[in-house]
Amino acid sequence: DRDVTGVQTCALPISTLQVATSELGSGNTSTQLTGINAFQDIIKSKPSDQAAAIETLCLFIRSRSPAGDNDRAVTANVQAALNVLKTINTAHGNSYVIDLAHANLTNANLVGIDLSNAYLVDADFSSADLTRAVLKGADFSDAYFGGATLAKTDFTGADLSGASFYHTSLCAKSKPLIPSWAYSCRS
Repeated sequence: DRDVTGVQTCALPISTLQVATSELGSGNTSTQLTGINAFQDIIKSKPSDQAAAIETLCLFIRSRSPAGDNDRAVTANVQAALNVLKTINTAHGNSYVIDLAHANLTNANLVGIDLSNAYLVDADFSSADLTRAVLKGADFSDAYFGGATLAKTDFTGADLSGASFYHTSLCAKSKPLIPSWAYSCRS
């Protein structure tokens, strides 16, 4: 290839990851959804890019749905990004950390998600559905689970210090059912 001056040029290919990241940063929700779908393809088919894709999706979720956002339910695009995190192929390795610290995940559908070893400090899970979620070894320090559905949720080894499970199955009125986990049942 030659440019307009006749000098030979070498066009560098734009990666799928770069295109998806650009789409995710768009102000247009339809374009963002296209980017989210591209990230799902990357996570499924490009093990070498999985960690970068996960990191970018987590940044998108945290920036579009910050904790303290007046308990607004997650948007359709934030839920779509969370759905992609449900499809992570652990056979591609685990050289990533899901970082949703300080995210507002109110009313999120997190059924069956694997957030093992995730960083979820001060995240808001108000009324989220965490049925059958795998949360082994995750850091939920100061997280809020008020009204969340926790049926068959696996908290093995998770750090729940300072977390609140107000109005959940882990509380009997205002008392924790598993006091050794160091969580509270206050609102």
